[in-house]
Amino acid sequence: MASPKDKAIVSFEDLFRTYFQSLYAYAFLTVRDGQLAEEIVQQVFCRLWEKWSTIAVHTSFNAYLYRAVHNECLQQLRRKRHQSRYQSHMAMQEKNALAGDPSSERLQQKELERRFYQALEQLPGQCRLVFQLHRFTGMKYPEIARQLNISLKTVESQMAKALKRLRRSLAEFLPLLILFLWHK
Repeated sequence: MASPKDKAIVSFEDLFRTYFQSLYAYAFLTVRDGQLAEEIVQQVFCRLWEKWSTIAVHTSFNAYLYRAVHNECLQQLRRKRHQSRYQSHMAMQEKNALAGDPSSERLQQKELERRFYQALEQLPGQCRLVFQLHRFTGMKYPEIARQLNISLKTVESQMAKALKRLRRSLAEFLPLLILFLWHK
């Protein structure tokens, strides 16, 4: 006789086999990237497996899964857009540096960037990691907490600590820092 855990595994596998292809197709239509679409669907199923014993679906599993894939696609598109903006900003910075822009504003910005990354390196490991995941990849606090397997409160306190230390280290550049961080 099969145990309740074995029954859960069988029903989860059935759910996976039944919906994977159609969820993949749906994700692909949204993100237009086969590998990313597959990762999104796998991520949704991984979260479903983690919450399998406690999940309460108030609609059908079909609606639940499609909504979860839809939300994850939007999150990934936001993350890609954020990374793209960061990369284009860095490319523009490099282009300006190669052009030899001698203005004092450019020199201040280069000094700010140097000091910012120097201050970032001075942050404690987890504090720096939380800051980088939020700032440079666009991850939300709950996502960071899940990925690092820490509480949401820990993420919040680490971000507060990072911002406080960065503000203290870069006090003389604060007006420029606001522009620097805003445009990334």
